[in-house]
Amino acid sequence: MTAIPIADISAFVGGQDEQTKRKAAKQLAEAVKLHGCAGITGHGLPETDLHDAFSTMRKLFDLPLDEKMRAPHPDGPMPHRGYLATAKEKSGKLGAVYSTSESEKTFYSNAIDWKETYDIGHEDNEEQKNIWLPDEVLPGFRPHMVNLHGQLATITQAILEGLMLGMDLSEEECKTSYTLLFQESESGLEFQNRESGEYMSASPREGMLYLNIGEFMERFSNGLYPSAMHRVAVRPAQNGEKTIPSRFSIPFFTMINSAESIYPMPSRVEADGKANFEPVAFKDLVQKLFNTLLPAANGA
Repeated sequence: MTAIPIADISAFVGGQDEQTKRKAAKQLAEAVKLHGCAGITGHGLPETDLHDAFSTMRKLFDLPLDEKMRAPHPDGPMPHRGYLATAKEKSGKLGAVYSTSESEKTFYSNAIDWKETYDIGHEDNEEQKNIWLPDEVLPGFRPHMVNLHGQLATITQAILEGLMLGMDLSEEECKTSYTLLFQESESGLEFQNRESGEYMSASPREGMLYLNIGEFMERFSNGLYPSAMHRVAVRPAQNGEKTIPSRFSIPFFTMINSAESIYPMPSRVEADGKANFEPVAFKDLVQKLFNTLLPAANGA
């Protein structure tokens, strides 16, 4: 099985000189251009903080359902905040959109998401305000998650600097989208090899997060950084297990302002000789995405 390329971004975290940054940016760009994904090391998030975050997640999802439902995700796509119970989201339908065979389309369309999620964002986001559990339900949850959000936002800026430098561009020229993902000990994440069509395992490794380029970034880069196709595969029971252990992950999504339009950056269009994507309103793409993920909100 092909290995997922790895890039070290410590040059953008530790304030290295320009030559060191350019070398690191080239490594990052070459990794991401292959399949739209990469394993990221040197990001600077302490392992102790990550361990504490997963410990807090376990406490959260171990709560009784009625307690978790004290911070319910609204019945609709926006705001995408709060607790969402098992089988509410239909992410398999996204797989159906991008599948090339009818059998795969049918499989993904009927797939059920056996997962729970709790979505938060920046505390100052007025369009999508966070929905928090009362502090007595899970003391310290809110400040812990707000602090983690700030740490991950810093990492995204380091990655953005590397991606832009890899295209000889400044951050100001790019409206970006990509996902960072941390996993605990239980694996399952896989990225598609764009050449063979096979899936590559993104196994949890100490000190590593995974970068997944999104559709918006693909459009902004005019296709230079392709959007990654990914999935989560459930492993079979092992060594007499009666149930498969729970899998915990922390995805961090970067998004642009909802009023923005998405279009290839002029410098990339000039370099490529043409625009490979038509302009599209961010709100239209996001609405389509959430209508697919949360069909119950639309009577489906």
